[in-house]
Amino acid sequence: MNKTLKFVEAMVVLLGVAAIQFWVIDLVLGTLTSPEFFFGMAFDFFSYLIPLTLLGLYTSLTMEETLVVGLVPFLLMIFFSTTFSPGAGIEGLKDLRYLFSRFYMWCMLPRYGEFMEGCPSDNNLLYLILTSLITPYLFSIYAVIREVYRTLRSVKDKKSRLEVIQSAAYADLQLELFGEKNLMNLKHQISGSDDYDLKSCEPWP
Repeated sequence: MNKTLKFVEAMVVLLGVAAIQFWVIDLVLGTLTSPEFFFGMAFDFFSYLIPLTLLGLYTSLTMEETLVVGLVPFLLMIFFSTTFSPGAGIEGLKDLRYLFSRFYMWCMLPRYGEFMEGCPSDNNLLYLILTSLITPYLFSIYAVIREVYRTLRSVKDKKSRLEVIQSAAYADLQLELFGEKNLMNLKHQISGSDDYDLKSCEPWP
């Protein structure tokens, strides 16, 4: 719950910063006042800061590791930003520009968008939003795989522990160290487990 609240708070801050950025641009230029441009700028801003938020809240990475890994999408955008220019970039490799929301942001700009190469004829904002959500999509897949792995590992550890507890050698050790009373508690603990059938266990003395 605390992590969720922190995530919501971070999203509110990001939205506030995007609103201030939009207001300053509108104040200086006075031409980019459409709601479409505001949402495009907000999601573009969101796409490069959301990795830092997700890694900082939902992983055990240190601050330095979070900064290094979280800034990879932004660094990739910088590396491929030259492919945004008409005719620039290596053939085939420059198609990766379509994975960055900043490309569609440039396509939305008046006077610049008409010179951009490969801009979509329609649904430009939709493509911008979808590309800005690539990182959350990938992180969600990673989180699901991590949770499944942890669950399977927990089940395996529990199974191994019960196999040890149900052995005759373990029962002898408990009887020698703690007496018959603890041995009865151990039998009650195993009988309450749904993972094993006591009839199939190694018999105790």
